[in-house]
Amino acid sequence: MKNKKSTSMKNKKSTSMKNKKSLWMKSKKSLWMKSKRSLWIKHKKIILITAIILPVLITATILLILLTGNNTDSDVPISAPTPAPPPTAQPAQTPPDEDPGDYEEPERELSADELEFLNYDGPELIIYHIWSDTFRELIETADRNLSPEPEQVVHYRPSEHEDMLLRFLIIAEGEGGFFRDESMSYGVPGLTIDTTLFETFSTAVGIENILEDNGVNEPVTDYFIFVHELHFEQRIPPTVVAYTENNVYFIVIEMTDGKTLDQVYTHREYREKYKIYDGKLFVNEIPIPVPTDILTFEYKQMLAPLRLILEAIKCDVRVESEIADFGDIFTYGLEELNVTMFFSRNGKDYALEIERWAPTFRDLETGFWLFDVIPEDHMHFVHGRYKTTEDFEFYVDETVLRNVLELVDATLEIDYDKHRLDVTS
Repeated sequence: MKNKKSTSMKNKKSTSMKNKKSLWMKSKKSLWMKSKRSLWIKHKKIILITAIILPVLITATILLILLTGNNTDSDVPISAPTPAPPPTAQPAQTPPDEDPGDYEEPERELSADELEFLNYDGPELIIYHIWSDTFRELIETADRNLSPEPEQVVHYRPSEHEDMLLRFLIIAEGEGGFFRDESMSYGVPGLTIDTTLFETFSTAVGIENILEDNGVNEPVTDYFIFVHELHFEQRIPPTVVAYTENNVYFIVIEMTDGKTLDQVYTHREYREKYKIYDGKLFVNEIPIPVPTDILTFEYKQMLAPLRLILEAIKCDVRVESEIADFGDIFTYGLEELNVTMFFSRNGKDYALEIERWAPTFRDLETGFWLFDVIPEDHMHFVHGRYKTTEDFEFYVDETVLRNVLELVDATLEIDYDKHRLDVTS
């Protein structure tokens, strides 16, 4: 009994130990499985996060390289640029006409002749070539600030040779636009520039001597000399404009038989001599009413209304144009400009044609152009005023008018002193 009991106890104990060992093994296995599962989950999270973040980092790195100009060798830290302050307007400047984005060529180096011209400090005689509009404004206002274009200014200076002068002419800005030469004399319209003329008109003292010879004893504060661009048409001689403290004088320089003659005018006298006057028209000694500013005299130049005169001597006149809008007919550069005035008298038919600013006369019977009506060796005027074809008017100078009237068997006489025009037919 005792052995049986002992054996039973041993069996129970052995079973209990087996059960505990089995539970411990199960528990150990369970913990190992949990641990393994936990590690797999962690690895899965790391892989997922890496898959999301890595492309972002790569993209950011590429953008950073592009933004920094691929400057991988610099150790300077990258920082955002400081914004520039807004530009402030300069009170003494006006905005430029050109687009700020336009390309500006770099300044070129000046030539030796240009440096000689700019660095000169001595006596010189300057001749201004002025146009009709500037001349008319000048004689009305005597304004010293009327400045001609740079292309119209010529400088004369003494040279190393006693009997010669240097001439400097700025034709236009830029390389190749500067002209320099040396000669004993230079010709300008109505005048010869030589050393004698230079000595007279290159200083204020020379101008004062001329004024004193004409009874004017006033110091000259400023002066300049000009040549009228249309000297050959209007016969306006080269003129010195002399300014004193209280007055303005005009000294006309004329050449007669190779000698220089000077004549002094007050501002009023000069204006009365050379300003524009309205003219009077007579046909066969009968006065013809002429509206104001239609027939004008400006010293030796006359502009006359061609259509009005032709109609006054009983010509048949009509004006035709391919353009209906006369407000645009004389727009500069108009490619389709084509105006024709047909006129006839005593069985003779002619046409004055203007196409792209080139006036020509044509004999309609023969079809030939009459080149002698507007000679090529002279600057002549044919221009128009307009509203409709019925009142369209052409304006011509003396040479053109005289040649046209000869075509229709009429003659012309002009009195510039009385501002009178006589037509006989």
